[in-house]
Amino acid sequence: MENINHNDDVLLEAGQMLAEPGRDTSRKILIAVNAVFIASLVLFLVIQLINFGTLPDPARDLIFYPLLILINALSLNYNFRVLSGKTQGTIKKDKVTAWASILIAMLMALLIVHASINTAMSMLVDFGFSVILLFVVGTVLGRKTAVIWFIISGLSLAVAYYNIGPGFEYHLLTQEEVTAFNDALAKGDLDAEERLVELQDKRLVPGPILLYFTVWMIFMIFAFLAVYFESNMISRVLNVIPTVIEKINIANEEKMQLKNENMRMGMELDVARKIQLMMLPNEQEFVAQIGIEVAARMDPASEVGGDFYEFLPQKDKSAILAIGDVTDHGLQSGLVMLMAQSITRATLDDHRMELPKALNRINTILYRNIRNRMEDFRNLTMILARIEEDKLTVCGQHENILYFDAEKQSCKMISTEDLGIYIGLIEDVGEHLREQDLPLNHGDLYFFYTDGLTEAEDPDGAFYGEDRLMEVFENNASKGPKKLLKAIYDDVYQFVGKREIMDDITAIAFKKNEKPES
Repeated sequence: MENINHNDDVLLEAGQMLAEPGRDTSRKILIAVNAVFIASLVLFLVIQLINFGTLPDPARDLIFYPLLILINALSLNYNFRVLSGKTQGTIKKDKVTAWASILIAMLMALLIVHASINTAMSMLVDFGFSVILLFVVGTVLGRKTAVIWFIISGLSLAVAYYNIGPGFEYHLLTQEEVTAFNDALAKGDLDAEERLVELQDKRLVPGPILLYFTVWMIFMIFAFLAVYFESNMISRVLNVIPTVIEKINIANEEKMQLKNENMRMGMELDVARKIQLMMLPNEQEFVAQIGIEVAARMDPASEVGGDFYEFLPQKDKSAILAIGDVTDHGLQSGLVMLMAQSITRATLDDHRMELPKALNRINTILYRNIRNRMEDFRNLTMILARIEEDKLTVCGQHENILYFDAEKQSCKMISTEDLGIYIGLIEDVGEHLREQDLPLNHGDLYFFYTDGLTEAEDPDGAFYGEDRLMEVFENNASKGPKKLLKAIYDDVYQFVGKREIMDDITAIAFKKNEKPES
């Protein structure tokens, strides 16, 4: 687990190093757009006042432009406070400020060319502004928005070109011609004054050189800031790539080590599982017991199960049956299971002993091994049963026992709750154990199981349950142990579907053979 966490930390650190250079790049570009836009509008109004002594278009210069300045100022304030850590940004505010700022810039780019439709300056300004905006839009709002803006600005310029006409020419004057024209105006020359009125009507009055200089300075600042932040991000990404590659290589090495470790553990668990299955009774032991038919099955939830069963034929023609369920599952539960099985066999194999005494001895040895040597707190439910000629004696607390009465052709459920307590919970459970005798006639069948069967879950999380188990038992008990187990396991797996088995499923059944015909 430690290796997994460290591996995740290395990859997380590498990801953060790659993400850091690009962090807030769009926000920085947006702040630059807001600042330059506010400065350019304020400068435009100042130049208007200097050249004309008043604002020539009050509706535009006193209402529209101040509104644009206010919107950009709000966006600038918000994004600057977020960037400086003075406030927490939100996705909604980020989108509103970005879209508002960029849409205003787009609108201005369109208005420049269409508001002064007959000036070469408007065409020149719009071309430059549209190109710079294309880069800014792509960085702040993404590629799709940049594509849309490319199409809109292209159509806008096409419309402007169509309105001006292919035959439009913009003639430049020499400095001497400009001086002569201004002198004529100063002397009150009627032709010069009429010419000036015509130029004003067609909006062909050339702007002052300061205006051209200002426009291009604004363009240069726009382009510089956008490229600065973007190229700075790229250079920082390139600088951290070697370190990121090194960290990724470290993570890959740790991943391979973890993979090899998992393979080794998997092989060890597989070996433990094989050992566990080898320790279970085989078919020959079941057949060796004359007079009864036995079938058993254990499906572990993991590589090593915590369930076990045992069947021990005795010299006096009786047989010992045991089944147990260790809490949890996996390697440690499998180890407790092996101990329980070994101690059970050592205690009862060809040793006639009262079941409560035998189970108490098993409990004491398990308790000392689990608590004192393993330093663990696992315990188990366990039941011992002695099969004799005419009766079945059981001892220990476990799941309910299902009984098929062949003579009455009826089934019932027998509780073991009062026959004991959990094994391994305390060192001496003798006073809590008692045994119970059950009838055993020809054709009778008994079925023992662990809670992994009744607590198997379907895809919706519902338990298989005792009611459904009893229904399948009633329909198949008369068919014998093997067919009964097959029917029950088939029904359980049909119920579970594709859901993972969460606990070991173990069952053992036996039937006393039919009375031979005389």
